[in-house]
Amino acid sequence: MRNTDLMQFLPTTRAEMQARGWVQPDFVYVTGDAYVDHPSFGVAIISRVLEDAGFRVAILAQPDYRSCDAFREFGRPRLGFLVTSGNIDSMVAHYTAAKKKRSFDYYSPGGKPGKRPDRAVIVYTNRIREAFGDDSLRIVREDPFQLCRIKGFGFLTVDAIARKTHVSLQNPLRYSGAIAYVLDEARVSGHLFLSESDTIDQCYELLNRDCEHEVVTKSDIEKALVTERAESRVYLEGTRVYLSYERMCEVQTAKRVVSMLMD
Repeated sequence: MRNTDLMQFLPTTRAEMQARGWVQPDFVYVTGDAYVDHPSFGVAIISRVLEDAGFRVAILAQPDYRSCDAFREFGRPRLGFLVTSGNIDSMVAHYTAAKKKRSFDYYSPGGKPGKRPDRAVIVYTNRIREAFGDDSLRIVREDPFQLCRIKGFGFLTVDAIARKTHVSLQNPLRYSGAIAYVLDEARVSGHLFLSESDTIDQCYELLNRDCEHEVVTKSDIEKALVTERAESRVYLEGTRVYLSYERMCEVQTAKRVVSMLMD
């Protein structure tokens, strides 16, 4: 394939990366699927969005998971690894509902099974740690509250990690995570919003729980709410505080009801 053809796709080998003139990618995206540059694949969408934002993304598709060597293909990325088992969970890809081994893999070349491990994300992340040592955990150790912005990491889990690593608990990302947690817990309990005072009080209790002295003040939380509002993560209506998504759902539902009544 000509170099001009290769440049249409993200690099999948060190040679392709170097052909672009890169010394180091910003991100290496590890996936349990074959690389398919099509919007029906989450890897393609996320990697292209990152590329459009100016980041250099390399794709490590179905690496040999039996050793860590394949994970050194691009060297150490500048910002980090992104890891996914693929379009569907690796266990679903490998086994039927009756727990029988599948003989065909729709997301591997030629349908050949065995190109990804069971519980691929766990295996891949372990291989990355083997390849790059404890530096692969640098973000978790230095600023674990960045994980609050990643879906799947609950505030309580991240806060527990932070306390064990003894990083400062006076962190704006921690306040942001607490606000999101408190409002989401209210949603689970059937409340679309909390009053501003209840939000602040609950966050204050949460952020100072099990601390020997006050770590976070109510003034800190008030400032964090202003930031969350400015960045459209929460919506304030009078004294009501919503998660922005919940507010949008409420408005859309109200419009739908009005439309039905008017028809």
